[in-house]
Amino acid sequence: HLNLEINRRVLVLSQLLQVGNLISQSAKLDEVIQFILEKLAQMDETELNCFLQPEEDPSGFIVRAAAGTNSRQAGELAGKRIESVWLRRLLKEKQMTVVDRQRSVPEGLECFQKHFGMANAVCQAIISMSQPVGLLLSLNPRPEFVFQEESLDLLKLFGKQVAIAMENEALIHRAEELRLVDDLTGLYNAAYMKNRLEEEVQRAIRYSRSCALVLANLDEFIRIIRSSANREEAKVKLLAFEFARATVERFGVLIRSEARLTNGR
Repeated sequence: HLNLEINRRVLVLSQLLQVGNLISQSAKLDEVIQFILEKLAQMDETELNCFLQPEEDPSGFIVRAAAGTNSRQAGELAGKRIESVWLRRLLKEKQMTVVDRQRSVPEGLECFQKHFGMANAVCQAIISMSQPVGLLLSLNPRPEFVFQEESLDLLKLFGKQVAIAMENEALIHRAEELRLVDDLTGLYNAAYMKNRLEEEVQRAIRYSRSCALVLANLDEFIRIIRSSANREEAKVKLLAFEFARATVERFGVLIRSEARLTNGR
């Protein structure tokens, strides 16, 4: 029995390392969450695992991802909308709630049987940057079932990994918002233009100077640049950008924006 427990803990640590590697490689959030749910589904105590994301509606959730021993059931749940005032209350309270034979919660039992067809569950509020952002559910249908403390500790560890993944996603998104240079062309981006344009307009007003904004549309530019079949054409366009930047920067700034022109092109 001791050897089995040691092997189990080694396996869990290995899985946590795999999750950590995915996060460090900036894998997509949905990919990380799905991977975690699939690893949880390998535990004997959980037959279905779901991540619920709250909607603007005060009682609504969307099942963002699901995994379990019954792949058909998990597939049908993914993307499904669920309404539960009780679950929203748990989310707001930022706590872990356990529903099983020893810890009976009538509202929880009714909720889990109605939406998932299971009587036992561990419900974790996922907290990212001090805000509740979702619920991690680990469910079991067996009668007279009790979640052991060791299992709850492991579920908490995986719940923390979900929170870390969501925080990482938010930080990446924030970094992209703060970035001022377009990766594809090396030109300044729309975020830079927004700030710089306001400064230039105010400077023109202050010193009674002229200020102009010229918009140009390069048809299918992104498709050509990113297409491996048109590398030579893309190279020519990038060289044209270099020439244009060198020319324009003598009296202004060249910026790339993905906003469409007013004529709809």
